[in-house]
Amino acid sequence: MLLSGVAPGLLAAAQQQPALAAASLGSMHMLQHLASAQQLQQSQHFCTNAGQLYSLHHPQPPSQQQQQQQQQQQKGQLHCQQHRRYSGRAAAPSSKDLADILKLQLLQGKTADDVELIWMQHHEASSSHVATAMSSDEHAVLAARAAASPLFVLPLRKAPKGFCSLLIQWQPQQALVTTLEQYRQLGSNAPAHLALTCYTELAGSHGLVLLRGDVLCPELINTAEARTVMELTRALYTDPSSYQMVYQFNHAPDKFDFGLLLQQLGISNGR
Repeated sequence: MLLSGVAPGLLAAAQQQPALAAASLGSMHMLQHLASAQQLQQSQHFCTNAGQLYSLHHPQPPSQQQQQQQQQQQKGQLHCQQHRRYSGRAAAPSSKDLADILKLQLLQGKTADDVELIWMQHHEASSSHVATAMSSDEHAVLAARAAASPLFVLPLRKAPKGFCSLLIQWQPQQALVTTLEQYRQLGSNAPAHLALTCYTELAGSHGLVLLRGDVLCPELINTAEARTVMELTRALYTDPSSYQMVYQFNHAPDKFDFGLLLQQLGISNGR
């Protein structure tokens, strides 16, 4: 199952593929603008590899090495499509029920610090998941802002040069991540490559919310990159100054400055 519209109760456990809602009219205009307007061109050459939008400083045709990298990326995308089609559960996000991941009875009597340590150790050797934890107060801020401003475009640095533009969309308890280029091409049928799920079961007892990222297609977003996306997403929605850019993207797109975002992330001009 690929991306579709938001509905209550969507994405139950790991039996279904994640779904992405259609963007609002204003946000859609911004997405189209980001993909084609002058502020993303800036005397740079853009090429699409495996559904990813790269910004490269190469006005000349791509070199043989770049062509080989593009072929590898395309093979990776085909692998992801085939993997989703035939492996089902392996490419699906985790259950939204924490009890399906941890034995909650073993956490009784544990402090919040103990639980966080257990959670991080549980994921430290995983090649398909990343994890972090936050206070319930921080999560309350994140959840409120995610509901108010569910969309954002996040540039992710890609080696050796350039970046990939990711589209993040929050739904209740979960953020789904695809590439901007795939969303432009496929709309609601674009596949999610990363799912970030918040677990609030311990918010009342421990003042703690656990966050898990499922790497659904490592050929496009690997584990290290998933961790970067998770931490940046958290910061963007919880830091007051950073959230201003998210707010502008959703509510005042004419004021949103993608170039400024690139500078703040240290990848100005695609470097």
